[in-house]
Amino acid sequence: TVSVLYCINNMPWLTRHALRVTRGYQRWANSHQIDIGKIPAVNLKIISQDELQTAVEEMKKKVAEEEREKLKQKKLEMVWYQDKAVMSIGLGVVLIVWAYGVIYERTCIHGVEVLTADIQTSLSQAEYCIRSAKNTWNNKILAIEEELRVLEKERSQQVKTLERLTDALRASCLAVGKWYGGSPADTSSTRPYPPGVYEVVLKGGVNVRENQTSSSSVLTSIPSGTRVHITKTAGKKAYISYPYDGWISLVTLDGQCVIGDLK
Repeated sequence: TVSVLYCINNMPWLTRHALRVTRGYQRWANSHQIDIGKIPAVNLKIISQDELQTAVEEMKKKVAEEEREKLKQKKLEMVWYQDKAVMSIGLGVVLIVWAYGVIYERTCIHGVEVLTADIQTSLSQAEYCIRSAKNTWNNKILAIEEELRVLEKERSQQVKTLERLTDALRASCLAVGKWYGGSPADTSSTRPYPPGVYEVVLKGGVNVRENQTSSSSVLTSIPSGTRVHITKTAGKKAYISYPYDGWISLVTLDGQCVIGDLK
């Protein structure tokens, strides 16, 4: 009985277990035709389901009430601590403002004097830096101007030398008969080559190609000194029919003549 009451007040799941044990003991006594009410040491009371439910509900209400009381107490304690924290923060802010005012009052005049001295020192340093930078840049500008004058003089000398070399080259080309009109830098014009027999005068010979383009396939090569028969010309290209059929160049890229008159 004590175990059953303990389970009712504290542990509902043990209460259900004890109830099952009690009912099993009752069934055992009935099967052996024993009246358990006449046994003085055993006087068990079977609890109904409604009574068990009522006891559990009361226990839940009691626990909920205790929890509400504890929560209310904790809220009161939290509010008290919050009030103390707010008061402490406010007092700290007041002390900080007061200390800042005292420090500011004591250091304001001295700080202005120090600041004025620092500004004057900074201005002096800035003025010195500006003068130094100005002198440095003036020296660099003078050096650059001197270098430009030297380069201009060298360029003038190089231009004059190049003009003299150009005149000498043009005179040489005209003297040996390897250039027909134009200047050495202009390879667009060639001497006329009417149809007839000519001779390959280029030292390395000439290639015979399939058509007028330089990218066309090479059919063969004709060595220097070989006679060729030109049937027609097209710019700096000529079509030959002897000793092979194909197109050849009349002038190289550097202005040298490929075909000349028979010696």
